[in-house]
Amino acid sequence: MTLEKTLLNLEEKNLELERFAYVAAHDLKSPLNGINRLSQLLSENYRSQVDNEGKEIIILIAKSRDKLGKLIDRLLEYSRSENVLKENKSQININSLIDDFSGLFV
Repeated sequence: MTLEKTLLNLEEKNLELERFAYVAAHDLKSPLNGINRLSQLLSENYRSQVDNEGKEIIILIAKSRDKLGKLIDRLLEYSRSENVLKENKSQININSLIDDFSGLFV
């Protein structure tokens, strides 16, 4: 396989991975929102009827919900990261870059 074909193949795989990350993150947000609403409902409306162990479980649900929300947000950021990189491209002078790096090791 030539270098060009390999690069093209990698670009296609990256696009597929980005699309998957985007779809997966959005698909996970819906049930997470449901968990969020139900745990808030349980906490607000039934707190007085739940013993201390139940209250601790509600707190653990909220913490897990928050962690999962952050993971989903990071997944969405990842799915958008390639687009950000493509939009902010700039030209560099490779010889200048090599000189700069070489200067670090003198």
